[in-house]
Amino acid sequence: MKSTKKDISSRHHMEEIVHKFYKLAMEDKLIGGFFTEDVIPDLNLHLPVIINFWDSLLFDTNTYKGNPMIKHIVLNRRKPMQPEHFTRWLKLWHQTIDSLYIGPVAENAKERATQIGILMQHKIKIDTHI
Repeated sequence: MKSTKKDISSRHHMEEIVHKFYKLAMEDKLIGGFFTEDVIPDLNLHLPVIINFWDSLLFDTNTYKGNPMIKHIVLNRRKPMQPEHFTRWLKLWHQTIDSLYIGPVAENAKERATQIGILMQHKIKIDTHI
């Protein structure tokens, strides 16, 4: 049977993904504390920034301005992130996308997240050794 899912093709789709993902992440026993224990001061202000990030990354819209690495290094100083946190984040991200969309852009969003997670872990590790 052919899937009725379509590929990610708009900012609206990214909004749907990000909101569903963060609902799952906040409820997750392993990583939920990053979002519920005042580590991220106001997730409602942060979500549009994340949507802008993914919109820029996937659709070249230039709506995101900032440096996500620096923000996550600061976050790591407040609440240290471990490899298992990144693994869970990635699993939930993939799960969220797979539940909603299928296609080349959806695959790109998952691959980019994997690359970002690897790079972020490297940058955070370097920061903790300075």
